Amino acid sequence: MVLYQAILWILTGFGALRMIILGIVGITLIIVSFLPSFPKSTLSESFLGSIVATCAVVAFLIAWLYVSRQRSGGAAGRGWISLLSDQLSNRMPRWKKPFRSPVGAQFWFEWRRGGLLLPLFIGRLLVLVIGPLSWYLRNEPGADLRILVTTLAMPMILALPVGKAFSKPDLWSSDLSVPSFVAVRPLATSELVIIKMKVAALSAVISWLLVFAFLLVRLPLGENFRWFAAVVIAGMFVTWRFLVGGLGVSLWRAERLLLVLVAILVVPLARIGFAPSALMKNRHR
Repeated sequence: MVLYQAILWILTGFGALRMIILGIVGITLIIVSFLPSFPKSTLSESFLGSIVATCAVVAFLIAWLYVSRQRSGGAAGRGWISLLSDQLSNRMPRWKKPFRSPVGAQFWFEWRRGGLLLPLFIGRLLVLVIGPLSWYLRNEPGADLRILVTTLAMPMILALPVGKAFSKPDLWSSDLSVPSFVAVRPLATSELVIIKMKVAALSAVISWLLVFAFLLVRLPLGENFRWFAAVVIAGMFVTWRFLVGGLGVSLWRAERLLLVLVAILVVPLARIGFAPSALMKNRHR
């Protein structure tokens, strides 16, 4: 909880990226909690607990100083972050061929803005965390099952925070209104929603293909290949469902949602309030 609050308070300028960082921290804590249960593990619960507690204390102090500075008129400059982001964006390969249709152009735009996010995080976690950990524990009994469960759960766990940001009209903006750059496109509203669903489906498929390839190399599946393939297909659907689960609310304007909630709450109360007066009039008659 301390790490959760510290990330939300300190990284206010990162917008939706905070949800991704929260997902990575959650996956890391899950892996840390599994470490003492591995056979012949030299990492005790007290040692890992002290490390997590130290991180919590450090995060608390940093968050305290940050919030205190903000309340004293300090500002969190993001000049160097914007400069670095612009440089990376300029160096990335660009699409030079004309698109066949407005739908294809919008699909490419949505994929570059948010579709790549989940596969990139899955690939980095497999290469930097799961891969080295599985190699270190390759001779430990029972390690294969733990690696299997952790790897299969990773796309679905990360899809929850990513889906919260992906469901917005613009993943990197806190504004729930449709950006003018997208609003002037020659596309219907239904086409915009369908494109987002297709991008989410492609993101889920690529993420699970990375998991599938990693487990094929790491674990001896043998006769269990069929049920494993069925689990992967089911995982793709669940991951896609988490990614698009908030589209119905996020693509609506926030004020419209507020008006609907007010109507749901006020109309029944108004009826209840008018009911006694109507009964009194009938009684006098």
